[in-house]
Amino acid sequence: MKANVVDFGAVADGKTLSTEAIARALAVLAEAGGGELYFPAGEYLSGSIELIDHLSVVLEKGAVLRASPEITDYYRDPEIEEPLLNHYFLYARDRRDITISGPGVLDGNGAAFWQKEYLSGNTDETPASGRSIIDYDVYKPLPHRPVVLYLAGCSDIRISGVTIRNAAAYTIWLVDCRCACIDSVTIRNPRNGPNTDAIDIDCSQQVRVVNCDIDAGDDCIALKSDPNRLGRFRPCERIVVANSILSSSTCAVRIGYEGDAPIRDAVFGNLIIYDSRYGIDILSIAPVCAMKIERGTPIENIRFENIVMRNVGQAFFIWAGNEKPRTDYGGSIRNLSFAGMTIESVATSYIGTDIPGAISDLRFTDIVMHVADLPGVEPTENPSGSIAGHWGGHWKSGGLRLRGVSMPEMTRVRIICDQPGQEAIVSEMLE
Repeated sequence: MKANVVDFGAVADGKTLSTEAIARALAVLAEAGGGELYFPAGEYLSGSIELIDHLSVVLEKGAVLRASPEITDYYRDPEIEEPLLNHYFLYARDRRDITISGPGVLDGNGAAFWQKEYLSGNTDETPASGRSIIDYDVYKPLPHRPVVLYLAGCSDIRISGVTIRNAAAYTIWLVDCRCACIDSVTIRNPRNGPNTDAIDIDCSQQVRVVNCDIDAGDDCIALKSDPNRLGRFRPCERIVVANSILSSSTCAVRIGYEGDAPIRDAVFGNLIIYDSRYGIDILSIAPVCAMKIERGTPIENIRFENIVMRNVGQAFFIWAGNEKPRTDYGGSIRNLSFAGMTIESVATSYIGTDIPGAISDLRFTDIVMHVADLPGVEPTENPSGSIAGHWGGHWKSGGLRLRGVSMPEMTRVRIICDQPGQEAIVSEMLE
């Protein structure tokens, strides 16, 4: 069955709130056991849209489905405590067989949920002279912002062909989902948007992200494992990210940080990463009270292959250990492989831990990395802070700095540092 939203009272003028009309169309489809929710060309304004089983949302060429600028028009998830993101534009819980497709646009109306002042105190009128890829400045968010697409406990998900832009917070968030494919999706979020991650894969299994073109204000692709949001322990595993182009104000690829459940068995291949502060960022940290991280994430069996990076800050940042002085860290990072990579960066890549054995079994094969001499990134022999660089800026201390990590297996690896006196690899063992 096909339900044209216009036939149910939706108005394509970009001004009239069509939430109720869209809900009426979905109710008819639900009664029929599923079908197609069709948006013809035009601009539709809506609050929260709850998706149903066996649903295909089709955005025709020229169709724009825009999020309402009023937070009161959104469903507030009663199961998620403040201040975590708990308002959603399109959402579903425990549903199956959902498709979102077509050449149309989902617009998150992000600017409606940010202040016109940056976290740094700058304003839109502040001159941005001398900025580079390592600079990072975002707007202050309002207390509540909607996630563009939130799916929890869902299965058999297909998102293809659409453009998603101007997210107010996370763009696509899969929590405890199974069998999902995100194919040929374009994501365009403002570089100064707060927490505007493109694709967050959280405690989910069998997810493919392929043929996508992403420019995000926060992480492009993030693998997470936060069981606290679910109330149960669930790994993030069997993930493929391939044939995609990624650019981010922060991390093109981030693995870990949020959660204690395992992240494992993933492949990232055939990627172009450009204009990003961090290329590949892998963190297993504990404890982090704000995120309810107690022990740290076990991260294992991750492959990166056939990747080009251009104009990135740090190509790699990998850290395992305690964020605060404690001795009960229970995470790990092991069995990572990096092969067939060409990199142009401006700061030292870093792999480190303060806990013996927390990082192990690393392999680098066919890597060429050029570390350019960027003004403002100063030489530093002893980076300050136990998690040097990620929380406190970039530095120069060789092409690749290792701390507390046995020398990785390296085959046909070439690291070139433009700045005089900088070594290709600096290794510091724990006392």
